[in-house]
Amino acid sequence: MVSVYEQTQAALRVIKAREPEVRAWIHLDEESALEAARAIDRRAAGGELYGVILAAKDIFETADMPTAFGSPIYKDYRPVKDAAVVAKLREKGALILGKTYSTEFAAAFPTPTRNPHNLDHTPGGSSSGSAAAVASGMVRVALGTQTLGSIIRPASYCGIVGFKPTYGRVSRSGVLNLSETLDTIGFLGATLDDVAQVFYSLVDETAPAGIPHERKPRFAFCKGPGWDDANADVQSRIGRYVDSLREEGACIETLDLRSTLSEVLRAVQSVHDAEAYRNFTWERTQHFDLLSAAFQKILSRGEAVTREAYERALIVGEVGRVHMQKVFENFDGLITLSATQEAPRGLASTGSPSMNAAWTFLRGPCVSLPKLKSANGLSVGIQLIGKPFDDSHLLGCARWLDARCPET
Repeated sequence: MVSVYEQTQAALRVIKAREPEVRAWIHLDEESALEAARAIDRRAAGGELYGVILAAKDIFETADMPTAFGSPIYKDYRPVKDAAVVAKLREKGALILGKTYSTEFAAAFPTPTRNPHNLDHTPGGSSSGSAAAVASGMVRVALGTQTLGSIIRPASYCGIVGFKPTYGRVSRSGVLNLSETLDTIGFLGATLDDVAQVFYSLVDETAPAGIPHERKPRFAFCKGPGWDDANADVQSRIGRYVDSLREEGACIETLDLRSTLSEVLRAVQSVHDAEAYRNFTWERTQHFDLLSAAFQKILSRGEAVTREAYERALIVGEVGRVHMQKVFENFDGLITLSATQEAPRGLASTGSPSMNAAWTFLRGPCVSLPKLKSANGLSVGIQLIGKPFDDSHLLGCARWLDARCPET
């Protein structure tokens, strides 16, 4: 068995080669990482995550590393304890190698991180550093969060797997609170097995055997909120991908939810902005000049959301979730795009979350699989959406899907 120390050395070699151009890490102390690896090896290979080396998005508090939340306000902040998820990963034998770049307060202002597959393009946000670290082979799995689209979109742009579990499945204690209604802990990984292993360990579950061979999952090719924002090229490519699945015998109906869920995208933005405004009162009142113009704009929008509008938006989410319970009586998962396009050129924007935000608000688990290529050769993911609290079933469906149609 290869020791954690040897695996850490190998990871650091990859980082040394690729980090100058990719810029995935905001904090990485090689000596501390190697010492932590030695300590894990001294405890012997007993933990179920022994040998798993992870990156943590820099909004997860860590007692042994700084946590800056993507903001100069917190550049010298040293937490006194680990976030619950970090502590549990360490308890299970995993190594937290370092901290990866997050956009400012996991919102809109970009990081210096570049897309490993084309350095002139964004890796997405806000889990930009985590996605880039995985995509460039520095680690196999990384912690991320999704408030609007910050796991599924960067996974799509960087050609890796993203998994956003059901809202609340993984503890958010010790993680930046941008929006308590939306924030969800999730994972970016090189493979579906990588993210599933970490997820099941964190929620103390055993991975199921998968979908029974005698029953094919029932999918819907879904045109939902954000579909009309996607460009014609990627719409066409996922259409051909679904056709190829049907030719291989997959059971896929067509479902159009654009009208039914038409209010959800507007509602989720109102909730996001209103909660950001109230949750960042201290930063707004004490350090306004250190906030980016992009974050100031979010706070300005949030201030304008009335109590009545906020409450109506929450009700829209509740109504949508009730409707989706009925939808999932007929389907195991919904197939749609993970992003509106391939990774946009330039680093000034992290791209649009409109293919993700509504599904985040509706709280079900989502997986992005790197199955499509755009006209310029960059990745576009397919997004598989499942029933809330049926995460293991969705992962099984994703595995079934992943094994039956190669990347196109």
